[in-house]
Amino acid sequence: MSNEVDYASISPYTDEEAVKALRRVAQNPFLPIVSKFLFPDEPFYTLRRLLKSINSIDEFQQVVMALRMCRKTENSWPYLITGTLSLIRR
Repeated sequence: MSNEVDYASISPYTDEEAVKALRRVAQNPFLPIVSKFLFPDEPFYTLRRLLKSINSIDEFQQVVMALRMCRKTENSWPYLITGTLSLIRR
């Protein structure tokens, strides 16, 4: 029995791998359901466009996750939400 462990299968995604994965998620037939849960006031294609526009893990964190957090506290962040959504809709 070998003591070596292959950690490649559990390593974090690189930016390139993450972008490919997000493109797959954008095409998933369950995306409208997820989108409705995360962003109930937005059409599902808003999330699809957003996922297709992401080019790095940092960008995903800064745009998608920040937008979701703002949605949870939107009374405190109306300007940030409006500004972010206007970028998505381009």
